[in-house]
Amino acid sequence: DLPNTFSRMLITAQERKSEEQSAKKEQKTVNGINAQTEVLNHSSFFWRDLFDFLNSKKIPFDSNEEKALYMACQIPSKLPNSFQCGLLLDILNRAKEEGFNADRE
Repeated sequence: DLPNTFSRMLITAQERKSEEQSAKKEQKTVNGINAQTEVLNHSSFFWRDLFDFLNSKKIPFDSNEEKALYMACQIPSKLPNSFQCGLLLDILNRAKEEGFNADRE
């Protein structure tokens, strides 16, 4: 009968929460992959130019950002992880706001 069929289609609050958590985890993975792809689309020379630009303009960056830049300057022998790639994209956006020409590669 219809009510019984309908009730089997419903999910519990716990199942819904589990699905939401799974979706968030999957989205985080996808975002990390996208960040890595964008970072790896640039050469180590690009990241060295960015590093030099930041220093010349005295744009501050923290120790995690410095480590990420260090890794990016060694592409392809070393690769930044997805967290570091997120930091690198943030740094790049800040540098663009300060006049960094990201098209100079």
